Amino acid sequence: MALQLSYLLSLLLLVLLLPYSTFAQSSSNQSLGSSLIAQENGSYWASPSGDFAFGFQQIENGGYLLAIWFNKIPEKTIVWSANGDNLVPTGSKVELTKGGQLVLSDPTGTEIWKSELGGLGVVYAAMLDTGNFVLASQDGSGFQVVFDESGSIYLTTTNGSILMTVSSNSVSKQDYYQRAVMEYDGVLIHYVYPKSSTNTLMARTWSISFLMPPNICKITEDIGSGACGFNSYCELGGDGRPNCKCPTGYTLIDPKDVMKGCRQDFLPQSCYEASSETDQFDLSEMESVNWPFPIMDVMEEA
Repeated sequence: MALQLSYLLSLLLLVLLLPYSTFAQSSSNQSLGSSLIAQENGSYWASPSGDFAFGFQQIENGGYLLAIWFNKIPEKTIVWSANGDNLVPTGSKVELTKGGQLVLSDPTGTEIWKSELGGLGVVYAAMLDTGNFVLASQDGSGFQVVFDESGSIYLTTTNGSILMTVSSNSVSKQDYYQRAVMEYDGVLIHYVYPKSSTNTLMARTWSISFLMPPNICKITEDIGSGACGFNSYCELGGDGRPNCKCPTGYTLIDPKDVMKGCRQDFLPQSCYEASSETDQFDLSEMESVNWPFPIMDVMEEA
């Protein structure tokens, strides 16, 4: 079960909130050889309803991200991006090649990123109303992660039976846009956004409908340090995300990435040698903090 869950969560990607708009291209299936160019007011491939789009989003002057986004809301919220968050310049191209691979290249034709689907017999691509951009082959077989229109998330087998349910949360597809995000810190969050401004129950912004685990700070492993890095401890934030902090006498290894853990600000003391610096060490009390595993193993001499 743990392995399956890890595999499932690895398929859910980080999202960003980035504004921009372009012009739609036909929402029909895209044949082999179809392509899009990164340029101002460039075209994109829209889903049949127009709710989702696939193409290049301009993030900065001269910088574009190959992405899928919600196309009918002001935020144009991105739900997937290729090549991480690395921007490409004007004139870059994404092409569904004759060999059935989705390839991103720069203006000189140098390959930057491609889908790892060679040899699967891809015959066309399509942007679906589910928010998925699919490369379809003549065979419909394999495992599939499903985030359906009701807001449920589950893993299915080749015959369509549900192997594992992650979330059975029910949300009205008529009233809300939905997205599931596997955040960088390991929290899976299901967000909803009201489609209509007449819905007075929620503000017109993304809000949390479901998150897993409910408290990531309680996740521990026999080997490792849980949600935060070594020598650090985790506090649960109001948004369900972990706040990683250092105990007294320790500082963050990397202030830009608090999940890398903490390092000590003092010289280590040996248990087997006399030290003239013992007055520099003290015990500090930390309330409501739990260290679930032994700090060190006791070595016994034969």
